[in-house]
Amino acid sequence: MKRVLAFGEVMMRLGVPDHKLLQQTSQLDYLFSGTGVNILSGLSHMGHETFIITALPDNRVGNVATGKLREMGIGTEMIQYEGDHIGIYILETGYGARPSQVTYLNRSMSSFATYDYSGKIKDFDTMFMDVEMLHICGIALIHDNTYKMALKLVDEAKIRNVKVVFDCNYRASLWGNRDPQDVSKMYRSLFENADIVFASYRDFALHAPDIVKDCDEEEAMFRVQEAFKIEYLCHTNRNLETQEIEGCLYVNQKKYTSDSYKLEILDRVGGGDGFALGILHGILENYDIETCVEFGIGAAVLAHTTYGDPFVNDTKSVFNVINKYKLDLIR
Repeated sequence: MKRVLAFGEVMMRLGVPDHKLLQQTSQLDYLFSGTGVNILSGLSHMGHETFIITALPDNRVGNVATGKLREMGIGTEMIQYEGDHIGIYILETGYGARPSQVTYLNRSMSSFATYDYSGKIKDFDTMFMDVEMLHICGIALIHDNTYKMALKLVDEAKIRNVKVVFDCNYRASLWGNRDPQDVSKMYRSLFENADIVFASYRDFALHAPDIVKDCDEEEAMFRVQEAFKIEYLCHTNRNLETQEIEGCLYVNQKKYTSDSYKLEILDRVGGGDGFALGILHGILENYDIETCVEFGIGAAVLAHTTYGDPFVNDTKSVFNVINKYKLDLIR
């Protein structure tokens, strides 16, 4: 069992049922999610000890969210409680030619966004005791105080030889009118300090164009890995026409590519987090690189077949996918 921390926002997802549009329903299903939540949930189901560093509202919603996190196996001892609001997103699930649509609410006023971490979180020795990995989501950079906390956590992790994971997760709609150059500086500060990075060529073309200009995708990733001294650089390739997906992992200036898998999509949101947690599990368990990238894409494929964002499958289920077992009923 390995210990993993994540710093990120806990969100409430309000889902429109039965592939309806928002204006067609009077009911919404809710659950709690967020990149860190999804990844920690998956790692917990695979046998690891996980904890989230975040802030939740000091009210019934915060209490219920905490209970749901515990049900996922996520440690809640490091959660702070203050304020009245939680970040929300509304999901209208697409069908056929109509894509799914996400609408964000309350992100700038959520407890996560407004909490004064620097003044109240100080016992880093206890926080990082026996920890193997720290996960930071790129969305945590959008507020000045959360960005400063992310940098502080990275510094504390580096002091203790804890691997830093940075999941780019760039969402242009969340940055408003921020200067793009300032945003790129923030992202680069994480690229420069992370041991494991989940990001695509498109992310680097946006935030590190000086490094990737005038080269194809594969060469660009090699250049990025060398420039930022990234130990593991990971991304997926998705073919929207054939609905196939493959995983790519760059280690020691060598590219490893998984088999290509056909996607059967029940719930699109959280699929990328499935890939990330699969790779992280493989690294934590010292899988060889080929198995690591295959396990990652297997987890991504499985995540698309499971309702909700948080990953709730175990290692055996992932190995069933990558070993091509065709099971329609388990008794």
